[in-house]
Amino acid sequence: MKQYLTLLASAVLVGTTATAQAQAAKPPVLRRGMTAAEVNPELGPQARITPDSARALVRKAVKHGTIMSEEIERENGYLLYSYDVRVKGKKGIDEVNIDALDGTVLSVQHEGPVAEAAEKAQDAKEAAAKQARAGTPSTP
Repeated sequence: MKQYLTLLASAVLVGTTATAQAQAAKPPVLRRGMTAAEVNPELGPQARITPDSARALVRKAVKHGTIMSEEIERENGYLLYSYDVRVKGKKGIDEVNIDALDGTVLSVQHEGPVAEAAEKAQDAKEAAAKQARAGTPSTP
């Protein structure tokens, strides 16, 4: 009985640790009314425009689209809000990057299903490398 309880406690501990690591690996997600600093304490305080303002710029850039995901990140020397927008009748997504310092629309690019999958794989690879540098084991 004692071995069973020890085994059960170990399983719960491993499951809890794996869940925490999986949650830590997810990119920060912006929600309406939140400040960028609330979402990403490292990058958010550097943003000069709010996520809601950036979202309004995205809606002007891609009419009739639905925002599927959004994050704040540093890419190619820019601090930016990155949005994936699905447009009805189009395969893939439109990716819109907004400069988080001045609100400039940096790019609007259509990514087909293959390019979208490749970007997701690259993002996962970069997240795993970042975790490895931090000494945190990555989760599959």
